[in-house]
Amino acid sequence: MLRIWDVEFNGRSKERDPIKGWQVLSRVSADGRKVVSVHSDGYRVWTFDGPEPTSTLVPQTKESDIPLLLSDGKIVVRCFDGLFLADPAKPGTLAPLAIDRTARVYASPVGAIAAVSEKVGDAHELSLWDFSAATPVKVARFPVTGLRFDHIDFSPDGSLILAVINGKESTLFARKGDQLVELAKETGDCWFQFDGTIRKYERDTISLHAWTGTKTEALSTTYLKRDKATLTSFAYSGDRKTVIVSYSDGLVRILDVATGKDRSPPQQWDGRTSLQLAADGKHVFAKNPNGTVYVLRLSSTPAAQ
Repeated sequence: MLRIWDVEFNGRSKERDPIKGWQVLSRVSADGRKVVSVHSDGYRVWTFDGPEPTSTLVPQTKESDIPLLLSDGKIVVRCFDGLFLADPAKPGTLAPLAIDRTARVYASPVGAIAAVSEKVGDAHELSLWDFSAATPVKVARFPVTGLRFDHIDFSPDGSLILAVINGKESTLFARKGDQLVELAKETGDCWFQFDGTIRKYERDTISLHAWTGTKTEALSTTYLKRDKATLTSFAYSGDRKTVIVSYSDGLVRILDVATGKDRSPPQQWDGRTSLQLAADGKHVFAKNPNGTVYVLRLSSTPAAQ
């Protein structure tokens, strides 16, 4: 489900719900510009550039899980009998993919590239696939023994990959030819921000760090902590003056980094959320594990202190 809120920093908020028809599952694109949602008549790709959200329908009747939107507009969908590719240029058709149904697939923000973590024989393999051709092909791989990666993140230019196991160990990869080369490892849950910098979060100690791939620097998190609620996700604005935070009780807050002051009315969302700041810096996507995406449109700028 897709729910849209205008959030003003002067203490008011308003839910906007222009979306008609049945929908259950939604997912944000890797470049932070679009949302794809599942409907009874197919998939809708939403953009938020104008005063009202607009969508394009990709017709489909086959029941599927949460879809994955690639940067070229194609959609990877998981059905009960496998993984398929939906192409807006070929409405109503699904092309089967030679990827295991249980694989985890993550889109690059650049080109029709996706990272795939799947079991191959007795090992778990991390690979890159190119979906631009008529038949998608595996273009690079890195065999992994042991646990598979449960989250994969790309740098904004798509050249680097961060793969995380159980939120406790992160590995930085680069592609060289047909191989994925391991560059560095770090404890904690690491991810890329839209400016290309890396943040590391230690869940056990609730500590935040900047990681360059060679060294880490501790960042203050005092303003993020709350009694009786655990920090679950956060995202910084491009100028680093504002941070959007979610907690285990579903609360989402917009805070001033320098003062810790709450800049928004408290909103209570359903369940635990993960956050992604849109590339335009004006929208925040708060994602719920059940497939709901809340779009927080920041309709005004916080006053300077």
